[in-house]
Amino acid sequence: MGFLERLFGGKRARAIEAYQAGAFSLQRGELGHAWVCFLGAAQDGLPEANYQLGVMRLQGQGLPVDFAEAVRWFTVAAEQGVPEAQHNLAILYQEGKGVVRNIETAALWYRRAADQGSTRAQIKLSDMYAKGEGVPMDKAESKRLYALATGRD
Repeated sequence: MGFLERLFGGKRARAIEAYQAGAFSLQRGELGHAWVCFLGAAQDGLPEANYQLGVMRLQGQGLPVDFAEAVRWFTVAAEQGVPEAQHNLAILYQEGKGVVRNIETAALWYRRAADQGSTRAQIKLSDMYAKGEGVPMDKAESKRLYALATGRD
């Protein structure tokens, strides 16, 4: 029994090992192997693997760019609480890539990412509140989010 398996249990350890192998393969440019590894990790329940599959589809790494597939993978990861996936999903909703453009849904996903400390989401949501875009105009909330993102009180 390996260290990760003792630490996390069988399925979780397998998922982490598959994810690490996928990340290593991605760095070496072995995109097909990376995809297979991330897919295995995702099937074993690792949220970050779903996110990475979304990134690969968004950027066309090893497979053609497919915004709808990116949305599918990001949605799974976002629902599992991955702030980077929530942020990317918000962008896709805001731009209408892979989904019907929906500013309110974009704001919802920006909010979830912002609440988890995503600086990029905090800044974007601040801008949305300042303009009343997808959310009610609220200058105070805009300033609060901007201050939170920039570390200024």
